Amino acid sequence: MGRGWSMAIACMILLGCATTQTQAPAVNVTGRWVGEWATGSGSAPGSGEMSMTLHQVDRHVTGEVFVGAAPHFSGPARGTVNGDILSISYPGSAADLTVKGNEMSGFTRRGNRITLRRQ
Repeated sequence: MGRGWSMAIACMILLGCATTQTQAPAVNVTGRWVGEWATGSGSAPGSGEMSMTLHQVDRHVTGEVFVGAAPHFSGPARGTVNGDILSISYPGSAADLTVKGNEMSGFTRRGNRITLRRQ
């Protein structure tokens, strides 16, 4: 077997291993969501209002996030929906939220809990 074939096979193996399993969106998160965030255990206690205005096309989500008590976390947001999970990034943080009907909840990468309800 020549060097070219070896490289081709190696690339196919690597690409096959590098793919991630994605699911079609089972939910649509378009709309205005309002609720709160609260610090997780091990953090200084804190909580506050939070809202998101989101627009979903296929599995891609864009929008704006507002965090009342921490405006430095407010601003543009981008994310994806995989099944019923919204993975979203916004200034200074990101979160994985499970969507169930008109409610979504989960945790930020900083360990804070988010609970939102569609308006």
